[in-house]
Amino acid sequence: MLGVVLLASASSAALAQPSTSSNSPTGPAAPTQPIASVVASDPAFDQSLAALFANNGLTARQTAKRAHAASPEVARKDAEVEAAVLSAKKAELAKIPRLGASAGYTRLSELTPPMLAPGVSFPQFFNVYSMTAQVGVPLSDYAVRIPAIIEAARLGTEAARSSENATRLAAGAQAVSVYYEWMRAQVQAVVAERALAQVDSTLGQVQALFDVQRLSRADLLRVQSQRAQTEQMVNQLRILVALREEQLRMAIGAAPSEALRIGEDIRQDVDVPSLDSLDALLAKAMGKRLDVHTLDVGILAKTKQMKSEKAGHLPRLSAFAQADFANPNQRVFPQSDEFKLTWSAGIQIAWTFNDYLTTDYTVATIAAENRQLAADRRSLGSGIRLQILGALQGIALAQSALVTSQQGLLAAEEGFRVRNELFAMQRATTAELIDAQTELTRARGAALTARVDLRMAIAQLFHAVGDDNVDISTK
Repeated sequence: MLGVVLLASASSAALAQPSTSSNSPTGPAAPTQPIASVVASDPAFDQSLAALFANNGLTARQTAKRAHAASPEVARKDAEVEAAVLSAKKAELAKIPRLGASAGYTRLSELTPPMLAPGVSFPQFFNVYSMTAQVGVPLSDYAVRIPAIIEAARLGTEAARSSENATRLAAGAQAVSVYYEWMRAQVQAVVAERALAQVDSTLGQVQALFDVQRLSRADLLRVQSQRAQTEQMVNQLRILVALREEQLRMAIGAAPSEALRIGEDIRQDVDVPSLDSLDALLAKAMGKRLDVHTLDVGILAKTKQMKSEKAGHLPRLSAFAQADFANPNQRVFPQSDEFKLTWSAGIQIAWTFNDYLTTDYTVATIAAENRQLAADRRSLGSGIRLQILGALQGIALAQSALVTSQQGLLAAEEGFRVRNELFAMQRATTAELIDAQTELTRARGAALTARVDLRMAIAQLFHAVGDDNVDISTK
């Protein structure tokens, strides 16, 4: 029962569902009194809690930066950026005229030479050597197709870079969430271990009273049952801490030998950002989020690609030139066994009916892909709206929990102290003492996890609106 109460309290913010009834959720202001002053009545618990935090420990900001370098998704996006850059460079080569050269040797079969007149014949050459150079200039493509191709490739590179940066920030935000889950699990474990120590103390009192037959066996068994439940909760939380730590190590690429310590003291208050309306924050996010920018650039790139493909409806105008250096040269008459240089140049206009037919299908395919990107953008906007709303509600809930949990913790501390004294004087029952211990454990867990939840909600809000580089500073 005790473990269920603590875990349910620690997960209250995560279980809250977004509501669409309000655009600007608000909550009471965060308390200004650090939690350390509230739990000063229990020095042992305060000492165990303080041991969690280290001056050179890991912070949320450091977690995000390390996740940027460790994320496999970011590495994959880096490769995509490299591929996009190479594609853009390849597209730039379309501006260069088509150049070509060839060299060859041909052995001709022997024929009976024609006789023009008695004793008159043409010489025959059975070994032909040739060298040819060609150049083609796509004049119409320079005006219509090539600029659109180059611009589409440039936009593709920009979209790839934006996507890589968006993935980097998303990996950092995900790692920060894991970091705070790890912190929450450690805080819960400290609360549970302190609760176990208090149950052991109570069990000692009950055992002494039972030994002198001043309490019933039922009272002793109830406290022993409570201790077993609390010990089970401690074991579960230790396993959870190990799981969260392994998730954190994977997210930041930490070696197994690296000792991880918490670098943010949650007992200190945190600056809560000013909360605009949901619509204002959504407008800000749509202008700053890199994943939105990626889709916008992708839509523009598809538009440029459609423009280049539509040029397939038009004839192509090109200029060409060719130089032949051959022995014998076929254009030279009469032929002789020596190399001769000849050249040719001109312009041509060409139109292919099959290209005209397939162009419409190609353009329609790209237009459909463009509509897919537009739908993705609308879907992303809805998702961002829910992210912002969830973060706003998380902040409001955490602020409210900070106020109520500190008041509840003061009451639980005093209630446990009074019940413990009354129990020692046999003026309180075992059930009352167990209830007081359970409430104290719940109140401690609620007061501390509310502070973790507030930091997590603030980090989620910063990511949702595109302010990932903003640090969560303490007062």
